[in-house]
Amino acid sequence: MRSGSSESSAPEPAWLTRLLPNNRFLACVLFLFLVFVYQANESVLDEGDCVPTINLSLAILQAGRLSFDPDHFPEMFKWKSKEPFEVRDDFYFVGWDDHYLERNARQWASDGNIEFNGPRYYMVESPTQHQYVSTFGPIPAFFLVPVMAPFYAFDHKSRGSIR
Repeated sequence: MRSGSSESSAPEPAWLTRLLPNNRFLACVLFLFLVFVYQANESVLDEGDCVPTINLSLAILQAGRLSFDPDHFPEMFKWKSKEPFEVRDDFYFVGWDDHYLERNARQWASDGNIEFNGPRYYMVESPTQHQYVSTFGPIPAFFLVPVMAPFYAFDHKSRGSIR
């Protein structure tokens, strides 16, 4: 009995307490609802800040490396483009197999139409020649490795391999 109260509260029947949601259940339902609302438009925001973390987890899985180079991760670097492309100092392509005008990016680079122009803002050159590291550090990628490992196990050839 509570002090100051003359009424006694009867305990709720067991069947009623099983039907009433508890705080953990409500929190789980709220979380799942918010995840559903967040994903409802089916779009992905591809921000540059996440690119080094995703690719570093792939580099760890593929070769055990904590660095990047333009040969294996061209999307992480800036490239100068010349004719027949629009002349730019920041030409972007994802991989060497990307095709432009019936040729892949590697063929355009070997002909001099695409040239290396340094790292993007989220990369810095390491003391090792032609190796670059993320300015965000490797810790986020370490946490992403267990998430990426099952996907890599089933589809590791789609990204290409690091030699």
